[in-house]
Amino acid sequence: MCRPCWTASGPRAASRRSRRTLPASAQLQERWLPALATLPELVSPEALLGQEALEAAIEPEVLALGRHRGRLLALPLITGSIGMIANTDVLARAGVEALPTTLDAFRAALMRCATVCRMRCPSPWPRRTRIPSR
Repeated sequence: MCRPCWTASGPRAASRRSRRTLPASAQLQERWLPALATLPELVSPEALLGQEALEAAIEPEVLALGRHRGRLLALPLITGSIGMIANTDVLARAGVEALPTTLDAFRAALMRCATVCRMRCPSPWPRRTRIPSR
């Protein structure tokens, strides 16, 4: 079994296939899934670990990141999310009763704050953190 190949994994895997020296595993960006999906040597994580075990351990939305044309080909190493911090006083002054839970609701609340407060009140969301000079 060869070591995992991490550097330039997508092009390297395609190149190594022609030499019949594919690594046992590789870390890839999801953009390489369509190109490597045709490799007959590619084994689905479901075949190795079992579909039930994967679905019990990993959220369906996260598993979907490793699917290509319905077939699970990879397991995401990392995923990201966006969090929001709100100034509820500003939102209340603008008439926004509930914290937004979608990007559309966030945009609508932001527009409401901009219209109602007319920049007289602070933004409901921090723009950035200032680092004091030393």
